[in-house]
Amino acid sequence: MATNIDIQGIPISRLPREASTAGIDVSGAKSGRTVKVSLDLLATKTELQNIENNRKGYFSTEAELNAAYPTPKVGWYAYVGSSGTIWKESSGIWVNSGEPIPDDVDLSLYARQSDLEAEAAARSSADSTLGAAIGNETIARSSADTGIRNAADIYNVTQKVPLQSGYYTPATARAAVPAAIRKKGLIITYQTGASSWRTEQFFQGELAAW
Repeated sequence: MATNIDIQGIPISRLPREASTAGIDVSGAKSGRTVKVSLDLLATKTELQNIENNRKGYFSTEAELNAAYPTPKVGWYAYVGSSGTIWKESSGIWVNSGEPIPDDVDLSLYARQSDLEAEAAARSSADSTLGAAIGNETIARSSADTGIRNAADIYNVTQKVPLQSGYYTPATARAAVPAAIRKKGLIITYQTGASSWRTEQFFQGELAAW
C-alpha cells in the first residue's frame, strides 16, 4: 500500500518517481520528491515483535542476567550496567558483544533484576505474615467459639452452686440449675461423693419436665 504526501497542492501522480516497482512510495516533505523504498529495508510487524520479545531488559551485572535467563535463546540480547554494553546470545550462553548501550536507551525505564527480586521477596514475606495472622485469628476465633459453646452447653453444678456440706443428688443438682439457663441438650455435672461425679443431659422436649 503506497504512502504518499501531497506537497504544495501538487498531485502525487505528477511527482517524479523511481523506476523500480519493488517497494512503496515515500514522498519527501521538503524536496517534494517521491522515491521507492525497497521492501528489503522495511521490517514487518512480526519482525518488530520479535525484536521486542528478544530484548530482555537491563541488569546491573552479568550474574544477574545469567540468574534471570540462564539459557538464552537465539536472538536474545540485554543491557548490562556493570560493563555498559549489550550482551547477546551465542551458542546458548550470554556473551559480551562489546557494543555500548545506545545513548538513546532510557535505562530508568528498565527495572533491575535485583530490584525485582527484592520486591518479590518483600511481597512474599508480607503475604506470609498476613497469612499467618489470618490463620492465628481463625484459630483464636475457633477456640473462643468452642469455649463459649462448651461453657454454654455444660454446667458444673458443684462449682457454680457449691453446697455448705455433703454432695448433690440427681434431684438436688437438677433443682440447683438456674431456670434461665435450662434448655434442651444442656449437660450438667455434679459431685455425688468424695471421689465420684455424675453427668446428665436434659433431652426432654419440654422444660416443664426438668
